[in-house]
Amino acid sequence: MNRMPLFALVLFVFTTAGCGKDSVTNPNVAQPDPTDLTVPAEVVTAIETALNELDVDTYAALLEETPIARAEAGFRYYPQSSDLQDFPWITGDFWSREEELDMIGNMCDPEFVSDVTQESVDSIDAEITVLSQQTLPSGEIEVTTSASITVLWAAQDGARCDVILVLLLAEDSDGYLRIREMSELPTIGRVEDTSWGNIKSLYRS
Repeated sequence: MNRMPLFALVLFVFTTAGCGKDSVTNPNVAQPDPTDLTVPAEVVTAIETALNELDVDTYAALLEETPIARAEAGFRYYPQSSDLQDFPWITGDFWSREEELDMIGNMCDPEFVSDVTQESVDSIDAEITVLSQQTLPSGEIEVTTSASITVLWAAQDGARCDVILVLLLAEDSDGYLRIREMSELPTIGRVEDTSWGNIKSLYRS
């Protein structure tokens, strides 16, 4: 008389367990976009991860394309003022989103060989730490970070920089944070007198 209830219990547990598994792995459930971020610290982490994983697509998605309520172009990178003489190809004191993605894209491409180093980038090890943040009257968010970035293009050859990166974040049309500007500043005692801007310029097309 007790066999039937026991069978029913086993069947119930098996059925419900199976349903739970299907709901977790259901391919029809849309996964969130990893760049749909609203917290400044998460944007910093996402940029760090994109560099470390040589993921140019995620890096590009985090850079502002078309500003909202602003006449200027999208993302700008402001290198250290002392480095401007090393970049005769830029007009003014910044380079554009297109130039930034050209350099980062080449660094992430194992087939791209730099004319300067004669090597492709093997790995990037970036550690970017938030030092402070503030919301500006414009509504933009300024995040100051310290960045230690090592780029290797051979087992015992590469370059490293320790710099300050100031990120200016703004919301896109969907309310997600994008990097509108990135400004590089020196820290006390630059390692081997190298900057992040100079390292990236080695891989300019």
